[in-house]
Amino acid sequence: MIDHCSGRPSSHTGIIWRNCLIFKDLGIGTGRDYYDMIVEMITRTPRPYMQVPPDPAQVELLQLWAESIEAKDHYTASHCARVAEYTEQLALAMGIDGTQLQWLKTGSMIHDVGKLAVPAAILNKPGPLDDEEWRIMRKHPEWGDRYVAKMQLPTVVRSLVRHHHERWDGDGYPDRLADRAIPLVARMLCVVDVYDALTSDRAYRPAMTREDALAVMLSEAGSALDPSIYRTFRRVLLGDCRAQVWIE
Repeated sequence: MIDHCSGRPSSHTGIIWRNCLIFKDLGIGTGRDYYDMIVEMITRTPRPYMQVPPDPAQVELLQLWAESIEAKDHYTASHCARVAEYTEQLALAMGIDGTQLQWLKTGSMIHDVGKLAVPAAILNKPGPLDDEEWRIMRKHPEWGDRYVAKMQLPTVVRSLVRHHHERWDGDGYPDRLADRAIPLVARMLCVVDVYDALTSDRAYRPAMTREDALAVMLSEAGSALDPSIYRTFRRVLLGDCRAQVWIE
């Protein structure tokens, strides 16, 4: 259980917590044992409803999990943290706050957790992926969904993990959802995820400038991206981040 005065795990789960840190320090945070420890730690402090904010110790543990994703995928260093920050800024501009905002940011931080099941050779391949490698890579939202389904986390987290590669036109994966059938939080993450990918260095190209990335995203608005969310995110990046009432 959690000591709610300190926000840290009680002695009953302290061993799990310390072992998670040991696994991280040893550089084997992507191992199955580490995953099992995280699941056990989180499910001992269930918070299944959006009305209940994430526990500080729970968030810190999920941050360790996010770091283990990035340790495996060398090309996405700090990607999870940046995406979480961008998502928070976008959510505030859309009038989302409070507990809902906290879970949205937390879920964004672990959206790529399914990559723990993708071979490192594929994640870190310096050139284009072949068809079979793409088939494996495209499974990571489903694998991530299976991971978080074992934890008593709000639906918003599962939506972010499973649906962040859906497309507005229905040509995404894994479920080929389209338009507003894609959960709002996932549509938000889609926009943010694309922006961070475009403005980060990759083995096959240097990072784009903000202006070039927004131009590419404009060409994708209405096909890959929700056009309304794209426009809101663009205003956030350009400094016009006044909150608005978002009506679905």
